[in-house]
Amino acid sequence: MATCSTSWSNRDETPRQPRNSSASCSRALQALRNWIRQAEADHGERDDPLSTAMIEEDRRLAREVAELRRVNEVLRAASAYFAAKIDPTRPGEGHEFH
Repeated sequence: MATCSTSWSNRDETPRQPRNSSASCSRALQALRNWIRQAEADHGERDDPLSTAMIEEDRRLAREVAELRRVNEVLRAASAYFAAKIDPTRPGEGHEFH
């Protein structure tokens, strides 16, 4: 098992108060475990966590979906606007221009 090194709180390196506690050592070990798991996933050695490439692709696709939804909303509004201009008595139905 790995051990955590302790650094001292004052600059002259006299041993008064350790800066790292066992809780921070545990957090560091857990972070290391997480990094190892992620590296294994990225190299195809594990399937349980998503690979970094898959996470990045998911984020890219989410941004693309949001942008497409904004564009569709603009197109719906423009379509309604122009439909009303073409035939104000029948909004929403397309007719030829006069």
